[in-house]
Amino acid sequence: MNNLTHKTFLALLFVAMSITSWANNSPGGTENPSSNKTNKIAIPPAAPGVAYLGVDRCGYQSPGDARSSVILQSQGCGNGFIQWYNAGDKGNLGRNNFGDKKYLDILFDINVYATCTEFGEESAPSKTLFIKYMAAPSSQPFITRDNPNDVCDGQIITLKSSVNNPKFLYAWERGLGLERTPTYGYLINQDNATSGQGSPELKITKPGWYFISVTSPDCPQVRVYGAGQIFVNFTSVPKPKVTASDTVFCEDKAVSLQADSSRNVTGYTWYVNGIKQDSLGTKSFIKSFNKTAKIQVQTTESTLGCKSPLSDAISLRALRVPPKPVITPSKKGAAICQGDTLSLTSSLGFKYKWSTGATTPSIKNIGTVGSYTVQVIDTSGCVSKPSDTTTITVFKLPTKPVISANGPLAFCSGGNVTLTSTPNTTYLWSNAAITRSITISASGDFTVAVRDANLCLSPTSDPVKVIVYALPAKPTITATGPLSFCADQSVILTASDLPNNEKTRFRWNTTDSTKSLTVKTSATFTVRVLDPRNCLSPASDPISTIALPLPPAPTVAADGPLAFCSRSNDDYTKMNSINLIATIPSTSTNLVTWSTGFVGKILNLSAISADGKFVDISRDYTATVKDAVTGCISPKSIPLSVVVKDNPDASASSITKDGTFTLKAINFPDGTDYEWRFGTEVLKFTEGIIKANRYGDYTARRKTVFTVPAPTNTLTCFSNFVKPFTFKEDPDFKGLSIYPNPSNGLLTIETLADYDNPEIIIYDLLGRLIYTGTVPSVKGKLIVDLRNQTEGEYMLRFKANGFDLTKRIIIDR
Repeated sequence: MNNLTHKTFLALLFVAMSITSWANNSPGGTENPSSNKTNKIAIPPAAPGVAYLGVDRCGYQSPGDARSSVILQSQGCGNGFIQWYNAGDKGNLGRNNFGDKKYLDILFDINVYATCTEFGEESAPSKTLFIKYMAAPSSQPFITRDNPNDVCDGQIITLKSSVNNPKFLYAWERGLGLERTPTYGYLINQDNATSGQGSPELKITKPGWYFISVTSPDCPQVRVYGAGQIFVNFTSVPKPKVTASDTVFCEDKAVSLQADSSRNVTGYTWYVNGIKQDSLGTKSFIKSFNKTAKIQVQTTESTLGCKSPLSDAISLRALRVPPKPVITPSKKGAAICQGDTLSLTSSLGFKYKWSTGATTPSIKNIGTVGSYTVQVIDTSGCVSKPSDTTTITVFKLPTKPVISANGPLAFCSGGNVTLTSTPNTTYLWSNAAITRSITISASGDFTVAVRDANLCLSPTSDPVKVIVYALPAKPTITATGPLSFCADQSVILTASDLPNNEKTRFRWNTTDSTKSLTVKTSATFTVRVLDPRNCLSPASDPISTIALPLPPAPTVAADGPLAFCSRSNDDYTKMNSINLIATIPSTSTNLVTWSTGFVGKILNLSAISADGKFVDISRDYTATVKDAVTGCISPKSIPLSVVVKDNPDASASSITKDGTFTLKAINFPDGTDYEWRFGTEVLKFTEGIIKANRYGDYTARRKTVFTVPAPTNTLTCFSNFVKPFTFKEDPDFKGLSIYPNPSNGLLTIETLADYDNPEIIIYDLLGRLIYTGTVPSVKGKLIVDLRNQTEGEYMLRFKANGFDLTKRIIIDR
């Protein structure tokens, strides 16, 4: 670079730096803290407000033109200009066309936004507007039909629009006119002739010219009319006429029916009471019809097979034929026995015609087998069907019956025999009985005749003879001793024999069959005898025995429990006893004897002998009563079960100290709980070792619980109390004892009083805390284990409920 060029470069650099400095100090630049000048920067305008105002033109509003024009509006850009963008691809959509309006052509749904550019600065995007593409139908509809031919009245033709978008609105119109001269249509209201207005399909049953127009809901102002119209024709057939050969007739006869014919008719459909009857065929002539009914006909024309309307109905009336008559015979079932006659009678009619040729209501004196029918004729001349055939039956008489017997025809007086006829329906005996069997108790000859199910009477049977024998004479009874005796004794009764040494059998009222009876009860006795023909005599005169009643067993009771201890639990030196008491009426002079042999009402029982030893008297005790008049002895009373248990003996037992404040019962007999006393006060302790918390005399005894019979179930017997033990505390203990001391670390703590939640504190002689804690209670001995501590001297402090005492303890192993 030459010198001139270098100077020129420096000058340009200076000018450029000056301009830059001026620009930085211009409005909007940034302030330089080392200068008094102000710097300023450019601020972009605010985003404009935008709005969608609507559609200016729908898509396909002009045929073939899919563009839809929408109107957008922007505000708030001042002196700048609005720029529109596609929010999807950021494509530039141009500026406003007219002032604050933008006319935008679209072919689909789109999202747009706008910016404002002012002084070279572009704003942030406005809010995004969603613009929906709205279009009229894109093609012109035309109409098709599902059947290209003419159809009959009553059939349906479906018209279809070539445009069938379900979102579109479809308007169908119908114009009246001939096939070649269409007229303007009018909008079809929903009626019985059409269905489907508003849809792309219209079902019709009415002729005429049909038009269609289609509208999109998006562009209701644009209606697209169909390309041309379509004509639909329906063919009708005239109503036929029907005649009958007669309109009133007997129902067993028939009339003919005739429909008027036409050369264009190919078939006829007949209706009876409005219901189609295929069974009548398809011809115009019906040869035979015999019912009350309304008759119509419908014709089918030959070109399209169209059906005519139903003809006017003609009414036919078939007169009722008299009901089939009923023949009533004078004998049930039209049956008679051999040698009898009957008559037959018809049910009511105007005239009669019997199968025999008779014309009367009845025919009489019929006595042979035969079959009969009858017909009746009413006043209109209608003849009924023949009645059911009535057949006359003639029954043979039953055979002569035979009599059988259920036992011998010869028997004793008072007996009977049953005579039975061979089976049939009813019976007539010579003694006027009418049952199959009769019971006979008197001599005589007997016959029977029978009727069968047809009520025919048989010849009389052969006779049967019945013979009845006389009874033996009344026997007598003798006794071996007095008829009065104690109920626990007896007497023998003996019956007499038949005379002439006939073989005799005996039948007592007790059902015994021996000659003699041994009787132990009060009763009345009779006896009968049977002879060799098995005839039973009348009963003997009665003989009565009296079993003198035994005195009732005494009622026994005890004046105390039946289960008891040998000694009193309240006073060991006192013996227990019980009185068993037998109760009899106070006015009775009868004597009571006990099972021990003692005679008297009260039996005293004790289990301690005179020398003070226990005697087991446990057993059942009963008593009896001897009647002072009859000498009869009663049954035993109910037993009283006495159970006596010996009290345990504590004579060799004693109380000793088991610790500083602990007493122990030793050498006591086997048992359960202990009872301790302080003076006369019963303590709550029940164990063998107790804590003595008061100074004074203590004694104890032990109880034994025995299982005994119900209702007592268990029996408790106490021993005697041992010699009292006088408890005194060493004053040095001051209510707290710790031992052994010295020890190996395993200590026992006892207190005179009971304490809850006491606190125990242990520290060494330097005052260092070794242990502190509480225990739930101290009511006996408390074991403290310090075997994990080193040898030496310690202080143990015991605090509880106002009691606070510290003692020195020594651990020495």
